[in-house]
Amino acid sequence: MFEIFIVLFGGIYYGCKAIHHHNRKRKEEKFDLDRKRINDLLRPSKKEINEIEYVLRDPVKRWELIDTIKEELMEIYGLSWKRELMHSAEGYGTWSIYEQPWGIAYNIILSKIGKVTNSRYPLVDILRPYQRQRIIKMCQMIEKNIQTTYPELKIVFIPNPTSEYVGDLCWSHCIYNDTVSRSLW
Repeated sequence: MFEIFIVLFGGIYYGCKAIHHHNRKRKEEKFDLDRKRINDLLRPSKKEINEIEYVLRDPVKRWELIDTIKEELMEIYGLSWKRELMHSAEGYGTWSIYEQPWGIAYNIILSKIGKVTNSRYPLVDILRPYQRQRIIKMCQMIEKNIQTTYPELKIVFIPNPTSEYVGDLCWSHCIYNDTVSRSLW
């Protein structure tokens, strides 16, 4: 008689455990599908990239495009925003580096059309504090621009255990475990 209770409780225990594992696996699969879908929506197409790069290569059209984001650049660089861009190297190599002035401008331009180049923006120790603040401001602007198209998307900070302000700024839809992230602004 005692064995029946052991088998019954063991069956219930392992049945509940299997159901929990199955539900967790389905939840993770749904999260991965949602993340992939959102990343596909945010990723710029080759055509969009080529169009923006074509305009940025043209010396006249470049400044017309940059004038559309001059308020954002003023907020990051102050009144010297144009000088920062003029003294910075330009070209695709610097457009892809978000720490550089042209990279910041490129990312803000893309965010105006609802696209982003990165899902992570690392804040590393080697960056000077003013560079780190520029990246944070850029991410705030990118988030604001993206939220006009996708209001539910937010950027969160995932701290590195070594320092409070070292870590990654990531899109919240890319993070499965919300307990490790927090808002930086």
